[in-house]
Amino acid sequence: MAVHESSITARDWALNRPELDVLVVLRHRKGPVIARHVAEELGVSQAWVSRMLRKLEERGYVRREANANDRRAAIITMTDSGREVVDELFPERLRIEAEALAGLGDERASVIAALERLVATLKAHQG
Repeated sequence: MAVHESSITARDWALNRPELDVLVVLRHRKGPVIARHVAEELGVSQAWVSRMLRKLEERGYVRREANANDRRAAIITMTDSGREVVDELFPERLRIEAEALAGLGDERASVIAALERLVATLKAHQG
């Protein structure tokens, strides 16, 4: 699977998987988004998200704008290029992941699904 993943993200977009993960979160969130929202969604630190956002902003995939409600937390918006990269790469990534899971036996796939539900539940109860 790693070979496929690299070939998907290494194209003209020059993105690695963590950067694409950040863009996917931004693409699917409704309303204003700040780094804390992305960090919570991905289960990573705000500092890590800030580094990713800086790289993505340098490449023109996102913009950070002043937040009138909180000067410390910029509002993050996707550019047209950011939306385009997610719309092109994310479906392919989902296809590859589904293909990888299909190669597992039914029992393993059930365990993975249960673990994904566990992670989602734990994230929902983080506070």
